[in-house]
Amino acid sequence: MSNLSLYGVSFDLVHLLLTAIGSVLPYPLDAWITNSTLILVLSVLVFAAILLAASMINTIVLIWWERKLLGRFMDRRGAMHVGYAGLLQNFADGLKLFRKHTFKPSEADSLGFFAGPTAYMVTSMILFGILPISTGWNSGSLPLSLLLALAIFSFAPLFIFVSAWSSNNKYS
Repeated sequence: MSNLSLYGVSFDLVHLLLTAIGSVLPYPLDAWITNSTLILVLSVLVFAAILLAASMINTIVLIWWERKLLGRFMDRRGAMHVGYAGLLQNFADGLKLFRKHTFKPSEADSLGFFAGPTAYMVTSMILFGILPISTGWNSGSLPLSLLLALAIFSFAPLFIFVSAWSSNNKYS
């Protein structure tokens, strides 16, 4: 079985799409749309979108499984309020979270208080992109991807520390 690179799939997908679009456009536009730089940039964006979607779906499913499993441990059924068997409960909780007012302590530094959790999430997304998904489906051929993943995730405690320090609270 040959190695199928996720980046190669997104590159081929974007190349086929832009070639098909370029074949129906007049001369100056078709040369621009089939430009190799544009194809490269769009394929990286498609690759990032695929990774983002896969990690978000993975997160939703794992949270749902965790809630169901913890519900069984506590002799109840788990989250059953929204959707069939509680499948839409995570989306409802997310909407409720986004509707809430963003709270920032009055003495907190805005940049560190909001950039710390964002940077923490970015390191998690980078990790999802670096580690191979299976033997035949990976995002790239990095021979030291595990070492690189550990190096990237070693920044995560730093971002937590920045968030806590910027809150200017002696208890955090």
